[in-house]
Amino acid sequence: MSEANTSSAQAMIATWAQRPGISARSVLVTIFGDTVLPVTNTFWLSQLFSLTEVFGFSQRLVRTSMFRLSTDGWFTSQRVGRQSQYTATQLAIEEVDQASHRIYGPIEYDWRATPWTLVILDPAATAAERTRLGDHLKWNGFFRLGTDLLGSPTVAPDDAKRLAATGSATPTMRAVATANFEDLEALLADGFFTHGFDTEAMQLGYKEVVEDYRAISNRLASLNSFEAFAFRTMLVHDLRRIKLRYPELPASFHGPDWIGREAHKIARESYPQLSRRAAPALSELLQVDYPSSFAERFAR
Repeated sequence: MSEANTSSAQAMIATWAQRPGISARSVLVTIFGDTVLPVTNTFWLSQLFSLTEVFGFSQRLVRTSMFRLSTDGWFTSQRVGRQSQYTATQLAIEEVDQASHRIYGPIEYDWRATPWTLVILDPAATAAERTRLGDHLKWNGFFRLGTDLLGSPTVAPDDAKRLAATGSATPTMRAVATANFEDLEALLADGFFTHGFDTEAMQLGYKEVVEDYRAISNRLASLNSFEAFAFRTMLVHDLRRIKLRYPELPASFHGPDWIGREAHKIARESYPQLSRRAAPALSELLQVDYPSSFAERFAR
């Protein structure tokens, strides 16, 4: 790869890392879900330094981010000589698994296929507690259907209970139920669910993904392993911020030219190529036989 191409790729990565809303902690969460935890639950802090160096994050910033994630219950740590070793908790494993289904899965669902899961918040809880849990559930695929009522067409009841347990330090959920909506298409047409997500913001997010990664897809062959890892992380991170923020919508909600389909197509085509190029560096760094492909990711 020419020096000019290398500089250009690194400049794109650096510019992305400085965008508003991009933080070392949020990027680390993406790295854990996309790169680390699929192959190992135990890793060294020095390995994280190497994985985040390409984004320009300082070691101090990474160390602080890991301290906060550990405080949140994602990791335990121990000193081995002069090094710090981290182990993912069951909470982290479950959170990553839940998010992965939505990040890499289809972007459209048939809401009529399965019953909805309803979560009723405890009106005796404080407003702050109900808001905190409500926001956590909305981040994981729920619509707010009423003041203390949230629903999801894609999250199972047992998963809703787990999300409620991890989303609030106090018992804020009153009950979980299942239900079927009659005349769902009419409710959609009347805008009953519209306040549960911001379609304009979602559309804009997918438009930015298409514009950014359509350009990147033209230079995949020129990337070295760490640059490919960085672009793969960036792609997943940008999609994660959309797909976890907005519940999946039925196909009938969108027109035939919906830009989300184009974004998903770019991910389906680019992700395997980025994975193959990134695998050698990740194998060496994480000391595993790192897979060159993940067939289930963006497959549909």
